[in-house]
Amino acid sequence: VDVDIDVNVDADEHNDDNNRSLLRALRDTHHIQPYAMDFRGFGGTPKDESGFVEPLRCVEDVVSVLNWMHERHSHGGQTNDDGDGDD
Repeated sequence: VDVDIDVNVDADEHNDDNNRSLLRALRDTHHIQPYAMDFRGFGGTPKDESGFVEPLRCVEDVVSVLNWMHERHSHGGQTNDDGDGDD
């Protein structure tokens, strides 16, 4: 499928602080459902009970997210996701 998509990342009208959100801009095209993963133990996310960042645990987390995305989008390919995380 050849789709021409215009993504506008100018100042975000949803925020007063002139943030530019690529994820929100991609979502607003209504053609792309973006996702961002925060791996446990990286940045501000707490490590698991082992206290270490384990590469195989990261792989397991990615597989879990990909399975969740497949389940979510395999029923017609569309969601009601408005980006607020409550659906």
